[in-house]
Amino acid sequence: MQSVISWLESFAALVRARAPQQAEALFAEDVVAFGTVADIARGRRQLRAEQWDQVWPATRGFRFHDEDLRVILSPDGLMSMVNAHWSSESVQTGALRTGRVTLVLRRADTAADWQAVHSHFSRTPSGQI
Repeated sequence: MQSVISWLESFAALVRARAPQQAEALFAEDVVAFGTVADIARGRRQLRAEQWDQVWPATRGFRFHDEDLRVILSPDGLMSMVNAHWSSESVQTGALRTGRVTLVLRRADTAADWQAVHSHFSRTPSGQI
């Protein structure tokens, strides 16, 4: 579980540093992602172009909240599913933005490191129907 937490910390630090090129290594080439801006992104290039390059420049202070973090590891330890809340601020307005994420991570082929094969970031629901 500590290795998954380290992955989350690394990704959050790269968002704060606005370093999408380095963050790509944390994601599988064939990742499928849903974002707060991108409807669906297939592959790292599309994820970066349609989500990260749109959102990260407008974001500061991104972090995951560990108080409600949930990590489920597969019995063989090769896959994990992560649920967490996140927050950041708007660079333009300073407004707090909150949301939640589900990640599916798998062990990278060449190391014990994790790569995301699926991510689903969404903003906190308004509660309105």
